[in-house]
Parts: sequence; structure tokens; C-alpha cells
Amino acid sequence: MHRIVRQFRFVILSALLGLGLAPISAAQDTACKQVRVAGPESYPPFVWYNEPGPEIDGVGVALVKKALEGTGTQVISVKTSSWNRTMARTFAGEIDVLTALYKTDERDKALHFIGPYGEERTAVVSRAALGLEVSDLSQLAGLYGGAAQGDSRGDFVEGELKSLNVIRAPHVRLLFAMLKAERLDYMLVGEFSGLVRRDFSILEDPSLKVDVLNEPTEGVYLAISRRSPCFETIRGHLEKRIILAKTSGRLEEMKREALARFRAGQEPAPPTSKP
Repeated sequence: MHRIVRQFRFVILSALLGLGLAPISAAQDTACKQVRVAGPESYPPFVWYNEPGPEIDGVGVALVKKALEGTGTQVISVKTSSWNRTMARTFAGEIDVLTALYKTDERDKALHFIGPYGEERTAVVSRAALGLEVSDLSQLAGLYGGAAQGDSRGDFVEGELKSLNVIRAPHVRLLFAMLKAERLDYMLVGEFSGLVRRDFSILEDPSLKVDVLNEPTEGVYLAISRRSPCFETIRGHLEKRIILAKTSGRLEEMKREALARFRAGQEPAPPTSKP
């Protein structure tokens, strides 16, 4: 009887191997030797790219690396030409993890969100000459504004924007240039992703005025592509890591350390002494 059972098990296993069903875990192990991560190019303390190379830094990146430490999985950075392109590649499973973004109903269809591990509000950057005091988006009626393509400000703000005259530009740099050229009255950015940047300084420009809206406050999340071959392998690791970082109080310390690294990267290198 035992011999018949063993033979039956062997036949079933052979059939599964023939169908390509049995080696799933092995295939996942092979596919997940590398996890591809990406994020907005300038979003400290959550994520930013260390120019000129593709390597990214920030709290979100550190959480992913720490979560996968000791698993044998390498975390590699992926840089694309635009946030729209980054989102499209993640939806398709070409990028495994996005390290910082808002959660919306539409994005939730393609991404599994973990967190939040941070918060952000929306900032209205306007031409100072207009003398605006913005505390509510309804005050922007009749004006001409802009926001970056693919940069969702959350479901509530996106709903409000439908009643306003807002164009979408490929990049926040273009919005900044249009605002300076008086082709826009205002632009909408995140208080981190738009205001703290290396390529230009909104906060230090006297021709511009910044109003940060008190409401709504949106969570900043990690997100795994539902089409990632590493989805099941890495989801649990990331969820545990964020919970641990929150409960230990380490998360706030990580944010302070990340901002210090970003600001240090903005400072010019000291002159080298000649021999």
C-alpha cells in the first residue's frame, strides 16, 4: 500500500513538473535575485537621485534595502526620463518597487501599497505679484495653473482640480520656467517633492510665493507592482520593516539622517590643496 502511495506521489510530481507548475518557488528565487526600485527624482527625505548616476537615496530606499538585507536579493536603482514613464514601467512590472508616492484608487489597481511611512501636504506656488493668500483651492478659480503629469495630489485634490484651469506639464522644471515667464499664475507641488530641490530653489525666489494647504494631508507609501515577479517574495519583508521602523521610533531618525545627507550633497566640495 505504501509503495502504491509513493508511486502515486511520483506520478503527480512528474505531471506537475511537466506542466511547469512545481518549480514556481525556484523560478521566483531566480527572478528575485534583483529587485528594481525607482521613485521621484527629487523628493527628500523620502527619495532622490544622486546625480549624475542612477543611484537613489532616501528613507524609502533605506527601508527597502533593510527589509531585504540577508535575503540574497540585490536592490538596484532604475532611473527613467519622466515620472509618467516610471509609473508606466511599474504598472507593467518592469520596476518592482516605487519608494515614495500617494495612494489613490486608480493606482491601487496596479500597485500594492505599504505604509504610509510619511505625510505630505500640497503647496500652491504663485507669482508674488498676484498677492494671493491661498488657504483653499477654490480661491484659484479664474487663474491659470499647472501640475506635473503623473504627479497625483491625492483623490481629494484631483477631484477639486476638475473645476480649475490646470494644465499638465511633463516635469516640474517646465512648470517652474512657465511660472517665471508669467505663462502660469500658479503651480501645484508637494511640500517636499516640489519645494526642496537641487536644480532650482522655489523657497528662496523673491518673485514667488508659497502657500502650503493645511488640508488634506496625504500619506507617502512604498508600493509594489502587482505584476512584479518578486511580489509575494518581498511583500512580507517590506510590511514588517515599516511596522518595525514605526514602533521603534527609528523612522523619524531616518528622516533626519536622510535630509542631512541630501543637504550635504548640495554643498560644493571643498577645494583640493595643491601639492
